[in-house]
This record gives sequence, C-alpha cells and structure tokens, in this order.
Amino acid sequence: MKNSITCAGLVILTILLPLTASAKEPSAASLDKLLELTQVQKQAAGSIEQINGMMANMINQSFAKQTLTPEQQKELQKVMPAFSEKLKTIVSEEMSWKKMKDSYAKVYRKNFTQEEVDGLIAFYQSASGKAFLKKMPGVTQEFVQLGMERLPAITERLQSVSAEMQQKLKAAGTK
Repeated sequence: MKNSITCAGLVILTILLPLTASAKEPSAASLDKLLELTQVQKQAAGSIEQINGMMANMINQSFAKQTLTPEQQKELQKVMPAFSEKLKTIVSEEMSWKKMKDSYAKVYRKNFTQEEVDGLIAFYQSASGKAFLKKMPGVTQEFVQLGMERLPAITERLQSVSAEMQQKLKAAGTK
C-alpha cells in the first residue's frame, strides 16, 4: 500500500514537474533580447507616425465639417501648424520607447514562457528569422493591398444589406 502511494506520487511529480518548468516566466534579459531582435522599438516609432497621421486627418475632417467664418478660417490656418506640432509632441512623448518598453515586455511576459521566448530568440537570430523580419513589412503591405482590393465587393454587399434593413424599418413604420 505504502509503495503504491509512493509510486503514484512519483508518477504525478513526473507528469507535473515538466509542466511547471515549462511555464516558467521569461526573464527580463531574455525579453529585452527578444524586443531587440524583433525590432519592436522601430515598429513602435512607425506606429507613432501612423497615429500622428490619423490624428491630423481626424482634425482636418472635424474642421471641414464646420462652417467657419473667413476670420475663423484665417485664424485656423495661423494656429493649426503649432497645434499640430503640440499634438505630435504629446503622442511622441506618451508613446515613446522609454514609456512603452516595459508595457511591451509585460505583454510578452504574459503570453510567452521562458522556453517559448528562448525559441523565438533562436529563430530571430537565425537566417530565416532575419529574413522574416526583413520581408514582413512588404508582406504585410501586400496583405493590406489584397484587403483593399476586396473593398468594392464589401461595400456593395454592405449597401445591399443596409438597403434591406431600411426597407424593413420603413415597412415596420407603416404598420
């Protein structure tokens, strides 16, 4: 009886021990290495530029919808460059690598084990990993283009569904 309990305990330990070892949280040094290899800092800088561009478009669209007097339009043209620069500065400061690096590491830490991080580091240090990093921006751009090519079909179908919904609402209103 005692031997079977000991044996059962050893079997359970043998099964569970590898699971706890593989679930080890990644070290700060390994996460730093992964962030460096995957060029997250460079990607984050590109994201800041995209955010700044989107914000500029939103502001321009916002003012385009407003009816401004000639005096207001003149004042807007005068203050807009300084305002845009202030917005860019705020976004750049708040999204800076210095402020965001720990958050990126936290996301990796939450989603990957030490073993997985080690595997990713090995991959990104390999010729295939380096090629992957070099080619992915172009691949991503092609994926975006493929999506853009589907927009007319999507728009057509959405318009059809929208018209159908409007007809049902109109019919419901006449009952």
